[in-house]
Amino acid sequence: MKEKTSRIMIVDRSEVARSIISHILQKEMNNTYIVTCGSAEEAMEHLHREKFDLITTSLLLPGIDGLDLCYEIRKSGKQHLTPVIVVSSDADRRLLREGFSAGVTDYFNKSLGYKRLVEFIKDVSQRHSGIVGKVLYVEDSLSTAQTTQNLMERHGLHITHTTNGEEALQLLKNSDSEEFDIIFSDFFLEGQMTGGDLLYAVRTQLHYSRQEMPVLVITIEDNKKCQTEIFHAGANDFVTKPIKEEVLIARVK
Repeated sequence: MKEKTSRIMIVDRSEVARSIISHILQKEMNNTYIVTCGSAEEAMEHLHREKFDLITTSLLLPGIDGLDLCYEIRKSGKQHLTPVIVVSSDADRRLLREGFSAGVTDYFNKSLGYKRLVEFIKDVSQRHSGIVGKVLYVEDSLSTAQTTQNLMERHGLHITHTTNGEEALQLLKNSDSEEFDIIFSDFFLEGQMTGGDLLYAVRTQLHYSRQEMPVLVITIEDNKKCQTEIFHAGANDFVTKPIKEEVLIARVK
C-alpha cells in the first residue's frame, strides 16, 4: 500500500528559517510535501488552492500576524480542523488565551531550536493522523451533550454519556481501568457532585494518575480562578465554552 503524503505548510518571515525547517523535515519525514510562505497573505493564497495536513506559523509576520492567520484558517471550510502550531519565543498567558480562542492547536517555544521544532511537528502530525478511543462524557445539558457527542463521534470516538457526577463515578467504579481512555466533564454540574468533585474523586478515591486516566474539563471562557482550580484538582487540560471543534479534538488527541 502506498504511504500517504503529509502536506505541511511553513509560514515564517525569515527565508533562512523556512529553508532550514523545510530541509530538516524532508530528511526526517518520508513522503512529505512542503510549502513555505513568507507572509500570512502568501499562505492564504495557497490555502485557497490546496489543503494541508498541518500548518506551522511564526507569531510575528509582515502584515497580519500568526494569530490573525489562524483566525482566517478556522473560517475556511476545508481547513477549519487542520492543526496549527504557532512558533514564538514569548507566549505569555494572555497570548496563550488569545491563541487558543483563535483556534491555535499548540505553541512551540522558538528558543528550543529548529531540530526540536521538527520533532514537535512530527509528533503533532502523528497525533492528528487518526483518532480512536473511549470517552466518558459528563454533561448535564442534553442539547449541549447531543451536539458535542455527535462532533466527537464524527472523529471516530466511542462516547458513553451521563448527566451527573454520581453516575459517572459509579460507572468508573464498576469498570476496569481499560473501559475508558479519557473523561470529558463539565466543571459545573447540577446535583450534589460537581465536575470538580468528580475530578477529585477520580484522583483520590480511585487513585487514577493523570497518565492512567486523563481528564479534560469544560469551563467558562477566561475564568482564570476556575482554570487554576481545575489544574489543582488534577485535570490534564481544559476547553472553554463555547466549544470549538478543532480545539476539542486537539485536546482529546
